[in-house]
Amino acid sequence: MENHLPDAVKRVLFHYQLHPKSYERYGHVYKIYCEEGIFALKRLTSQARVERMNRMKHRFLGAATRVYPILTAQTSESIIKEGDAFYYVTPWVEGIPFSDQEKRKLLLEHLARLHDSTVELEPMEAPQKIDQAADVITQRWRAHEEWLTAFIERAEHTTYPSPFEQLVLAYYHSLVQETETAIRALEKWKETAKEVSMHRRVLCHGRPSIEHFICDPYGGMFISIEDATMDSPCLDLAALFESPTEIQGPLIHELDLYEQIFELRENEKDLLIAFLHFPSSVYRLIMRYERYPKRGQELKFIEAFEAFHLYQPTRYDLIKALETRNDEEAGEEE
Repeated sequence: MENHLPDAVKRVLFHYQLHPKSYERYGHVYKIYCEEGIFALKRLTSQARVERMNRMKHRFLGAATRVYPILTAQTSESIIKEGDAFYYVTPWVEGIPFSDQEKRKLLLEHLARLHDSTVELEPMEAPQKIDQAADVITQRWRAHEEWLTAFIERAEHTTYPSPFEQLVLAYYHSLVQETETAIRALEKWKETAKEVSMHRRVLCHGRPSIEHFICDPYGGMFISIEDATMDSPCLDLAALFESPTEIQGPLIHELDLYEQIFELRENEKDLLIAFLHFPSSVYRLIMRYERYPKRGQELKFIEAFEAFHLYQPTRYDLIKALETRNDEEAGEEE
């Protein structure tokens, strides 16, 4: 625990009439002990995330789930700009002990309620809208693939590639193949999506995980909502199912729990399949490796890469289960 807050943080707290005594820091989050109580101060560095959060935070008020209350400063603003960064303050809530399995089950239920209570129907006015949406996703995935190829070329021209770079070199063709499979699956989604007259958008958390979900005596609540957006429910589900660190059992059982509250449509399952094929977590890991200094972190990156690789069969099992269910439903309709 430390006593000397950065001056920028002190100036932000002044806007809330909070008088800090000491603090602890967890990444971009400060746990601040004030005369008025304990608070969390979150630092944001992206103007785009601030604008998105300002648009989305009011939508959570009407959702059938709870989120951290964001305090309002004396200036009537909930997000304060200080220097090149932005800050917001919430009460600090201590979670009660829950096993990861129990917490994840509660998270799935809350995520389904969040989606179910915020559905908006959007008419599919022209098939071109589906093509445009698919093109945006495809271009983003192609950009990742091109970036990976450039990373590989740099590693190959290095006299002594690092152990992590050698690992990525070994799996390069596999990652490209997964990306191409995801793009082909997206083409299939385009066909089923064009058959639907009304498409569903829901309020997505953006980064759902047990790290962004707190359990208290009243149930559970979401935290870190700065990535929230109105989009397909598949966006949240794909993000939830991409991490190997929290899974304890077949993913199809988790999806069944979610669908007891909010059932996916056939075209949404096709989109989820495409998202599950795309190795987004691995791409982010490699990008993070190149972006930040690796001193003493090489083994950590290697273990994270191998964990994603070992997790692949679990994701493939979910993909197969989704494909089987879609085929069975299509057969019943015929």
